[in-house]
Amino acid sequence: MKPFEKHFLCILFALVAMVPAGAQSMREVWLSMPDSLVGYLNKSKRIEAMDYRDMGLKLDVRNLLKGSTLVDTLTADFIAVKLNKSASLQMKLLPRESDTLVCVVKTFRGPAADSSISFFTTRWQPVGTSMFCDSVSPLAQPVDCFLQRPDTMSVERFSELSLQFEPRLLSIEMPVSGEELSIELQPALPVPSSLAASLKQLVKRRNFKWNGKMFIEC
Repeated sequence: MKPFEKHFLCILFALVAMVPAGAQSMREVWLSMPDSLVGYLNKSKRIEAMDYRDMGLKLDVRNLLKGSTLVDTLTADFIAVKLNKSASLQMKLLPRESDTLVCVVKTFRGPAADSSISFFTTRWQPVGTSMFCDSVSPLAQPVDCFLQRPDTMSVERFSELSLQFEPRLLSIEMPVSGEELSIELQPALPVPSSLAASLKQLVKRRNFKWNGKMFIEC
């Protein structure tokens, strides 16, 4: 073997060694996702969605419920999927010291948005412990943790308007880039336009950033 070839191989092996064992791209995680996570979107359908992206086509996949599913955004560590007319899915890879977690946010809109969040290893083993800094997950906190009373609003009016957020519905969003998420309270029922502006004043958008171990509120 020629000297320059040996030098090239040494560099290649060094680069490979720098990649953490078991590191996966979001594409691989998407394809290995258990069918049970979205029952009407099996592996065959997920592969079909990736094939469309590889061809540069932004086409819907006909899911097992005869509805349309579209992979809207895909990067190395993030995916956003329109599961159907009423539901969406976001997944983000979160690096930790020894491994990587998959953060999964599913949102149902009927018509108000209501989200759930769960965490898995890249082998899709559920992570049972809380990934938030507080002992109580934000999703288990009461409505008043997501509301704020404007100085110009009376306590009585604030209490009256707060009832529009019962039962509690929370919308979770993750950006394409970065390791953050936001949680925002949603009105439980459609509200008249005359109330919309007043309700918007009450909502306290809560932002969280991943610190390598858990989400910290910022």
